[in-house]
Amino acid sequence: MSRISAFHSRGVMDGPGSVIRSMAAAMVPATACGRYTWSVSVPEDTAEPLVAFAGLDVQPGDGGVEETQAEIQDCDILTVLDGALHNRKELARDLGLDPSFHDTGMDEKLLVEGYLREGTNFFRRINGEFSLVLFDRKKNCLIAVRDRFGTHPLFMTSDGESYVIATEIKSLFAHPDFKASPNMSLVRRYMFSSYRYTFGTEETFFEGVSLLAPNNIWVLEDGDVRQETLWEFDVANRSEISDEDAIDQFHALLEDS
Repeated sequence: MSRISAFHSRGVMDGPGSVIRSMAAAMVPATACGRYTWSVSVPEDTAEPLVAFAGLDVQPGDGGVEETQAEIQDCDILTVLDGALHNRKELARDLGLDPSFHDTGMDEKLLVEGYLREGTNFFRRINGEFSLVLFDRKKNCLIAVRDRFGTHPLFMTSDGESYVIATEIKSLFAHPDFKASPNMSLVRRYMFSSYRYTFGTEETFFEGVSLLAPNNIWVLEDGDVRQETLWEFDVANRSEISDEDAIDQFHALLEDS
C-alpha cells in the first residue's frame, strides 16, 4: 500500500527533514515491511516556499521499513504517486519513453515528463486509480490530484502559511503547526441526524481538515488556490454509431478496465 505525505510552507521551520520523516512514520503500521523515500526542497530565497515530500510503499510484515532520502538538488519538479496508472505503457509511448520500463520510481518520472510537456492537462489522460502531489519549483506551484472516483484519499489542512497534505489524517498532526481538534458540527450531525449526512462532503471529523474531492485537480500557485475538474462526461457529444459498434466498444472498454 502506498501513502503520501507533503507540506508546503512559507514560514521558517527548524528541521524540515525531521518533520516530513515524522509525518511519514505516523502512517507506518506497527508491523510492516517496505520502504519510504523523503525529500526536502530548501529555497535559496526566503520568499520562496519550503516543500517536503514523502512516498511510502509498505505492506504488513516483519521485515522492517527502509528509509531513503532522495537527492533533489538539480530537480525543479517533485512528485509522489499513490496508486496505479493502468495506461502507463500507452502514456510512455506517447511521450517517447520506453514502455517496458519497470524501474523504481518510473511512474513518477512519467508524471514529471507528461506534466512538463502538457501541464495539468496530462493528468486528464491518465486511466487509473490514483492520487498524486506535485510541486513545480519554477512556477511556485503545488498540485494535488485525485482520480475520477476518488479511490485514493488525500486529506489537507492549512493555516494560510502552510499547506499539509497526506493520505491519512494522522500524518497531518505529526506536523508541528497543527493539532487535532474535533469538528463538533459534523460529530453532531453524525450522532443525532444520520450517518448519511457525513457522505459526499469534504468535511472530516477533525476541525480544519478537509478531504480533497474526487475528480479534482487542486492547484496552489503564488498563494492563490483554484480547483479544476479532472474529467467530464460530454453529454452533448453523442456518437452516431451502430448498436453492434457500441457493443464492441463497451466490451473493449470493459476488458481494458
